[in-house]
Amino acid sequence: MDKSANRSYLLFAFLQCFVVFFGLGVAGMGFGGLFGAQTKEQALLGERLLLGGAGLTGLSGLLLILSLVTGFALRSGASWAPGIARVTAWIAAVEFPLGTAFAVYWFRRFGR
Repeated sequence: MDKSANRSYLLFAFLQCFVVFFGLGVAGMGFGGLFGAQTKEQALLGERLLLGGAGLTGLSGLLLILSLVTGFALRSGASWAPGIARVTAWIAAVEFPLGTAFAVYWFRRFGR
């Protein structure tokens, strides 16, 4: 693999940092809305925001760690790096739209 493969994973990891913080913000809004709710509908919205933000944060955190491991493995030339790069790209495809765009880019460019 060429050097741009590891750069793409490290850039994706950098972008995942922003998604993690966005997910934490959404979860925080849900947490605040859950305890500050005056009606049942507001409490339900707070619960959904809390669960959605927590799920987004968890998935993005997993992708952040996998992307960092993959990027540094590709940089060092580890023999197992292409395999974990494919696995990370497949997992990233679940996270729409950023992860899906990354997976499409990675498989079109490097997925030979």
